[in-house]
Amino acid sequence: CGGCTIEAIAFKEKNRNSIKPVSNSFQVDAHSYSSNVLIGNGIEEINHVSTPKFERGKYVQFGEKGFLFISGTASIIGEQTVYADDVSKQTLTTFKNIDHLVSTYNLNNNDISVTSHPRLLNYRAYLKNKSDYSIVKSLCDKHYGVDMGFIVKADICRNNLLVEIEANYLV
Repeated sequence: CGGCTIEAIAFKEKNRNSIKPVSNSFQVDAHSYSSNVLIGNGIEEINHVSTPKFERGKYVQFGEKGFLFISGTASIIGEQTVYADDVSKQTLTTFKNIDHLVSTYNLNNNDISVTSHPRLLNYRAYLKNKSDYSIVKSLCDKHYGVDMGFIVKADICRNNLLVEIEANYLV
């Protein structure tokens, strides 16, 4: 019904729970981007454009259960946008980035011990252009399954990106 979606996580017992950042070897951590990809005007006091302050993913363990929260992921390899102006290729590249991020190989490299592939709980895709909806919906349905998420029209972090996807997984 439109409006706003809010997600919150709260811990009661810190000693049974943990939080770990998850990096993706396919992508440069956003807080390490070079000035080549940053846009905007620098803040006078520090005289440079500030980098984004998020991690590719976050692993949260609640007692015996683990969850992976995947940040907005796009068609970026290293720190460069790939397939500018091609929403299909950008979406497929985004899937590859997320699939690698949640792979047992990548999780184990991030000191998160897993023996099986995490299970998708849901996804949310953001589209720059409303006209790309049917293309991205079809690709998401094929990749993730029907009714596993939703797609919204929204602003995307870079001018040449057309789609961004975030997702939640059970580990």
